Amino acid sequence: MDCAVARRLDSLWVNFFVAGGAYLLFIVAYLLLHGGGFSYFVTFGDMFSDKAALPTGFHVLGNSSGYDGQFYYRLALNPFTTEKRGYGVTFDIPPYRQQRILYPLLVWALSLGGRFAVPFMMVAVNYIALCLIAVVGGVYARSIGRSTCWGLVLALYPGFIITLSRDLAEIIAVLLVLSGLLLFRRGRHGLAALAFSLGVLAKETTLLAAFAVLVSLAFGFFKVKSEGNARWSLFLIPLLAFAGSQLVLYTVWGRLPVFSGEGNVFLHTSSNILTFFLDTVRFSTIQQKISLVELCYLAFFTASVLHALGSSKAQSHEKLSWVLYLLLGLSLSGAVWIEDTAFLRALSEFCLFGFIILIGSDSKVKIPVIVSTGVFWILLFLDVLLTGTPIGGGLRAIF
Repeated sequence: MDCAVARRLDSLWVNFFVAGGAYLLFIVAYLLLHGGGFSYFVTFGDMFSDKAALPTGFHVLGNSSGYDGQFYYRLALNPFTTEKRGYGVTFDIPPYRQQRILYPLLVWALSLGGRFAVPFMMVAVNYIALCLIAVVGGVYARSIGRSTCWGLVLALYPGFIITLSRDLAEIIAVLLVLSGLLLFRRGRHGLAALAFSLGVLAKETTLLAAFAVLVSLAFGFFKVKSEGNARWSLFLIPLLAFAGSQLVLYTVWGRLPVFSGEGNVFLHTSSNILTFFLDTVRFSTIQQKISLVELCYLAFFTASVLHALGSSKAQSHEKLSWVLYLLLGLSLSGAVWIEDTAFLRALSEFCLFGFIILIGSDSKVKIPVIVSTGVFWILLFLDVLLTGTPIGGGLRAIF
């Protein structure tokens, strides 16, 4: 009986319905608790969004800068805009926002640019992508000889609660990277290169994953046949896609997007992860206490992946990717290392590759990592639901 149950649970449909059910519960509860409609997910703030110029009934936070979802909303109405202001929203950093064009482009295509349809479609696109991550993750787990249910872990990364609740781009980016990895394992190198190229247009940091594949091929970490050179050159395409998009946006806005954002610029000397850690150990506010617990989780996660790195069935480019994303995370500025809503988003790819390495390992340490991740996901789920607004509150206010 136990074996029969296990076989029934080892199904892509189980992954699909568990992830779909969990996130659908979140969406419905979020709408019921806040009563702001789907525009509540966008997180408009009156510093960048003009309530009078937005459709009637759209929720706008007062005395607030809002969050990045409002800029994706703006792009979903006109992805190829060359105007800083339009449709009631003013870009803070136009080239930086527009380089992550794929998510709003998908919303624009599916909603036909309708102003009232866009907020719903922004949530719907991310929701569907989360279900697909659970399914693709299950296929990936099977490809390395693991149970399908291990792939569900990839869809239940706690940071996705933040991305879903604020209409952000990390979910689409992770889906494309994961798809690229699976296609590469199956020898579909052209499609893998396409997936990575699209990923670059969803979020520029996905370039590191494509770069890791390129390095692994170029230095002979994979055994390839006579067509190996062609395969090697295919993974120049994501780099060219990145360079081309940066050049186009530079001609439009006069600034290179990758160096325009305040949060994702490398090596700010004023503040970084060390400064953030030293602030949390003061232990004087509830936010500092929560942040310290989150940092302990990340430290445990990192140590566990390092322990599993040598024995994991993960391929060389996947291990290299994780190392690159670790270095990226350590080098991000204090604009990211300031609160979990920022650093959990920035660490999406880092945790994706970490989970892949753990899933491919026989190390027993992966069990407590998965359990702690599940607890973290539930707590963040409740925290965001109980938040009076998407900025602050929640369980933090209770405690």
